Amino acid sequence: MTSQPPPAAPLRADCIADSAGGLTFDVAAHDHSGVAHLVLRRRDAGAAEDTVGLPLAPAAEGRLRAALPSSVALPEGRWDA
Repeated sequence: MTSQPPPAAPLRADCIADSAGGLTFDVAAHDHSGVAHLVLRRRDAGAAEDTVGLPLAPAAEGRLRAALPSSVALPEGRWDA
């Protein structure tokens, strides 16, 4: 019998807004290797324009960071990371 690995803990993104309206997201990434992206999806929407992908870059030990500049307009609504 093959045992199933334990479910992965959900990732959590910390978000900070700057005075110009930009957003910075920090994500814990203890075992990061390779290319990573943070995907934002508008709740209850299915169109491609309701998804935004942001590249994640190393920010500190065990942390990755993505930035959404204020020049990027998102439609009104609730967004999940």
